[in-house]
Amino acid sequence: MRPVPGRAVLAVAALAGAVARPAVAGVEVSLISYLSARPEIRDGRAITAAPLLELVSVDAWGLNAPGLGSARLHVSGWGSLGLLGTSPRGPAAGDLDLAYVEGRGFEDRLRLVLGRQLVGGGAARFLQLDGALAEYSLARRLRVTAWGGVPVAARFNVRQGDAAGGGRVAWAPSWDSEVGASYALVLDRGLVSRHDAGVDGRWSPSRSLWISGHALYSLAELRVVEAELGPHWKIFPALELALSARRVSPDLLLPRSSILSVFAEPSRDELGAVATWEVRPEVAVTADVRAAWLSGVPGSDAGALVAARVAPGTLLTGELRWLNAFDQGYWRARVGASRRLTTNLVLAGDADAFWRSTAVNGVNHSAVASAAASWTFAPDWLAVAELGAGTTPELAAEARAMVKVAWRFRVAASDRSAP
Repeated sequence: MRPVPGRAVLAVAALAGAVARPAVAGVEVSLISYLSARPEIRDGRAITAAPLLELVSVDAWGLNAPGLGSARLHVSGWGSLGLLGTSPRGPAAGDLDLAYVEGRGFEDRLRLVLGRQLVGGGAARFLQLDGALAEYSLARRLRVTAWGGVPVAARFNVRQGDAAGGGRVAWAPSWDSEVGASYALVLDRGLVSRHDAGVDGRWSPSRSLWISGHALYSLAELRVVEAELGPHWKIFPALELALSARRVSPDLLLPRSSILSVFAEPSRDELGAVATWEVRPEVAVTADVRAAWLSGVPGSDAGALVAARVAPGTLLTGELRWLNAFDQGYWRARVGASRRLTTNLVLAGDADAFWRSTAVNGVNHSAVASAAASWTFAPDWLAVAELGAGTTPELAAEARAMVKVAWRFRVAASDRSAP
């Protein structure tokens, strides 16, 4: 198992240790266990893998920190143990996803976050970071955000760098409109891994129409990383239409130091539309169509989804999708159903099929199906069991099983007793 990074734990401990009183207003603990058995392809052969996965999260609120108002603590992570078909890296793995303390001060104008966190908005592009973030709301609806620290090389992810910093300035003339400008710089071993500047905004001229967009520019490569603009129009109470024009450079979404950026597409342009129609209160239809140009080569994508509540506690869904790019493509059809038998028991089923224009391993189709049952057997306990089987180009036949058990424990300061 990879050791839990010490800097994230120390950062949280430093701020948590500054809490004036150890009492908290409430604590919530969540444990989710997954045990599954599924086929995997490793070194050209099929094996059966049976990983045991545990997700853990802890939230505490109502902390009293000097100079700040009510603060809260959040820690979440995961650990896994391979029972069958263990990886060459070993049977055990784990990581710390988030570990931070958040507090507010100066009449709630200042928000301070310290520890392992996910920084989002503008040029930050949802960067996982061991560090600090400060956000201050000025007069006239002006908000300033600054952040900095060490990017996290999460397990199963590419290295992001060893130092990062940036910020965003935003102005909101009304509760439904905002414009912002942002900046981000990430260094890796002293070299520029990412250097971006961006603008984003949302404007709502009426209750039925709003326009949103953003643009991100690489100051290192002097190219557009990503830009998108689109109106959303609620034509009728039951009909909504969204249009979009988008350009993205996939190679610039990866760190410049990553070898994977060499194999990514240099550009992708899209024009698309999505319509949602609530035919009746219990029936909704969503359809989308998109034209794309991958490095100048045209392609297209279209699909439709229907969801219907045919009876109380019963939901049926059907989806059809078509894609064509580089003179290749596929059709996809998917159907699903769920039925709540009792307050605590839900059954669900799903079937998914593909037809490809080009065969893979001599096979141009695949079909998989699954059935699941969800049972809330106690106020804070949930159990889910799933069975699945199918055939794919990679495996002539496959079968999988999964069991999930979730437990949530919540206690307030006025109730110190545990179950």
